[in-house]
Amino acid sequence: MNKIKVSLNRECPCNSGEKYKKCCMGKLSEDQEEYFGYLQYFDKIKNKLIGWFFIELDEDEKDYYAQKFGVKNAEVIAKKENPAEFFEWLFYQAKDKKTNEKDFGVGGYGFWERKNIK
Repeated sequence: MNKIKVSLNRECPCNSGEKYKKCCMGKLSEDQEEYFGYLQYFDKIKNKLIGWFFIELDEDEKDYYAQKFGVKNAEVIAKKENPAEFFEWLFYQAKDKKTNEKDFGVGGYGFWERKNIK
């Protein structure tokens, strides 16, 4: 299996503001490089989940999950600078609106199948 590597043109994981290829490339261990590569990969997944949530769900569903998370409605989530905390909750802990069973992410697949998400 191929290891996930840090994208050369992404911001360096040391937070210097420089691109990785001009800053710390070659200075990280293989394990560190793989770890930061996975972080970048998971960031891409979160961005896709954010897009899916706002495009595919109807307003009632969005507001239902927003309220279960503890905010007034989905508009509050949309206005947050970084909604990642909500989407981690949605992926790992949210329960289906109709069945009240865990139906997202780890351990739940029914919701994703109903929405034809693969």
